[in-house]
Amino acid sequence: NPTYNTFVVNGKAFPDTPVFPVREGEVVRFRIINAGNLVHTWHPHGHTMEVITKDGYELAGGPQKMDTLSIAPGERYDYVMKMDNPGLWMIHDQMGQYAVNDNVHPGGMMACFAYDGFEGVKAFEMTRSLDCNTEAVRILNERGQTHGEHGGH
Repeated sequence: NPTYNTFVVNGKAFPDTPVFPVREGEVVRFRIINAGNLVHTWHPHGHTMEVITKDGYELAGGPQKMDTLSIAPGERYDYVMKMDNPGLWMIHDQMGQYAVNDNVHPGGMMACFAYDGFEGVKAFEMTRSLDCNTEAVRILNERGQTHGEHGGH
């Protein structure tokens, strides 16, 4: 049995996972597929998913709103999110053991979605999720909220 200890989003592991650039007010659709052999728990920060299909079929009872989606091996889901909370937001597997590359944290199944224009962010020019971290540090520095002015963090 192979040991699976590197996890990916769109074929890349953090810090090279994709940035999903968005604009405030739009509704975006995501398709998530678990091509592995473990259960994963997908979670976007700052937003609510509205799951609309499972394995290509509409959900019984209609779309379901959720904060975290548990995805078994071989399952695929489509969900939409209303982009109504501007910022730089992580989207990841809630189970920390899957946020690694070869057992080293941080890595794996972490990505981000970035609002174009938020605090000067050029989301459509970002190429990897690490860019979200870089932009977040820039924004905090510009606001004077990092080391020094407020006693340090």
